[in-house]
Order: sequence, then structure tokens, then C-alpha cells
Amino acid sequence: MDHVGAAGRLHLDFAGDRVRALRMDDRSLRRSQKQGSAVRVRRGVYASAAEWRSASSCDRHIAQIIAVAATRHGVVVGYESAAAFWGFPRLGHWPSEVQLVSRPGSGAHSRAGVREHRVALPDDDVVEVDGIRITTPARTLIDVARSGSTLDAVVMIDHALNPMVCHLPVTVEQRELLELAGDRVGRRGRSRVLAAIGASRVGSANPGETWGRLLIERFGMPEPCLQVQHVNPRGGFYYTDFEWPELSIIGEFDGRSKYLKPEYLGALTPGEAVVAEKIREDHLRLEGSRVVRWMFDGLRDPSRLRDILTAVGVPARRARESHARRA
Repeated sequence: MDHVGAAGRLHLDFAGDRVRALRMDDRSLRRSQKQGSAVRVRRGVYASAAEWRSASSCDRHIAQIIAVAATRHGVVVGYESAAAFWGFPRLGHWPSEVQLVSRPGSGAHSRAGVREHRVALPDDDVVEVDGIRITTPARTLIDVARSGSTLDAVVMIDHALNPMVCHLPVTVEQRELLELAGDRVGRRGRSRVLAAIGASRVGSANPGETWGRLLIERFGMPEPCLQVQHVNPRGGFYYTDFEWPELSIIGEFDGRSKYLKPEYLGALTPGEAVVAEKIREDHLRLEGSRVVRWMFDGLRDPSRLRDILTAVGVPARRARESHARRA
């Protein structure tokens, strides 16, 4: 975050400079609004309209967080807003309001674009990053688990536990979360937090894999192994999303990102990524495994995922469930 300089501008750059917020004088604001070249992030803080339109829901929310922190002194960002700031993934859109944490009796209250959560907040649970006071990653996960959906909480905890995808400045472990839940969460909400922590696993690489694993558990199917290593005959290794070695069955979640986003493609083109995935699957089949795949539609309609898995021999011990219920 840049400080307000002599020119009266506040630059808030993040996510590869995709969104830049500007504080300008009233005449400049009115002119930019009329011309459609700026959108308001918060009173006195504006962003380029073109960049705002192309920004993701998470990027927009982070812009709102930075704008609130720049215009309200001493606030502490928490809950889903802190999760966005730390880079935790979420299924669906991020909230429209910036989530703040204040101690009981502080006199703080919610207002337009901001929601205040009044809860006990020890100093150890707050850190400062680039001038923004924010709850620690572990405290953030605890707060999301007690206030949001269990699915969202497990998605974020899975991400935090996986060092291959999570690049926080500190590590987060299940044991730490359990201890923090015991210290910070009262009887009300504790069962929700413990359920989310207990359902988390090291190995899920993205929200779709977490969602699929939770559905597999609901179906009463055997728990799959995650990220099982296989030798690539051409060098290196393959890692499978889900695997039942005793059944010689491999399950793969295919999100569109795998074939479209640069961070997944690396140096490959989308077409090359498809070919590489086909070769990978052929190698896995030659080892004697059956390989099945599903996409997000198999998660939104769980009966489809259940049918895919039972068709290749994954047993289900419970009655068929017609839909996924987000706790």
C-alpha cells in the first residue's frame, strides 16, 4: 500500500496490479464517474472501471478491505475478509461487506459496506501486514468455521494444511487449530468448529477436491487416499486426486482451471495440457487401475458423482442421497 503523497493519490495495488484504487478530489471524482472511467470502492476511494470489471470476486473484496483499512484507523480485518486477504479459496462469491472484528464494549458498529463482529480478540490473534491489522491465519480459520458453512471452512482448512498449494508466512497444523478452538470458542459454536477441523485432510489441492471428498464420506464410501504417487515412465511422478488402492480405482476431479489458468498450465498450451493428461491417464490404466473423472456438475448434483463411483465398484454403505447439503 502506498501512502497518500503530495499529489493526493492513494494507490492500492494487489493481485498483479489488476485493481488500482485512487483517492482524488471531488471534481476529478465527478468527472471520472460521469465518464464511466471509475467505480467507487468506498467513499473517497475509487478504482479503474475497466480493471474493476475484469477483477475476480476475491480481488474486488481485497480492494474493499484495503479501502476500509485506509479510511478507518485501527480496524482489525477478520472472518471471510481475512480469509480472502490470506489467499484462502472459497466456493462461490466473496461477501459484499468487509468483515471486521472488534472487542465487546468497544462501541464499534456495522455500517454501509462493513460488518462488525464483536468477539474476544487477544493481541496474539492479530498481526499487521502492509499496515493492515488482520487476524492470524489460524484465528481466521476458527472464525470462519464457527460462523460460515462447514463446506467453506473445510475448503479453507484443507488449503491451509497443504504446503503444496498454501504459501502462508506461517504454517498451520490441525493440532494448532484444535488447541485454538478450545481456547477461543465457547460452548456455542464449538461443535461446528471441531467438525470442520475433524473433516479436514492434508492432500486436497483445490475446493473441488475437498467438496468431492466430503460427498464421498456422505455416501458411506471407503475413505480414499489422496495424492498417491505414481512413477511417470517418461520421468518424474504423477499424483492422483483420489485413490482406492485395494479396489484399483482412481478418481480425478477435473476443474476448468486445469486447462485454462496459467498457474496450472505452466509452459503448456491448453491443447498440450489435454494431451498430457490423456498420456498420464493411459499410464495409470496400464498399471491396472480404473480411472474415472468428474467435474463441478458432479458435485452440484451429488447423485451423478455417486453413480460414477458405484459404476466402477466403489461400495456405498448408506442410503442414496439426492443432494448435497451445505452445513
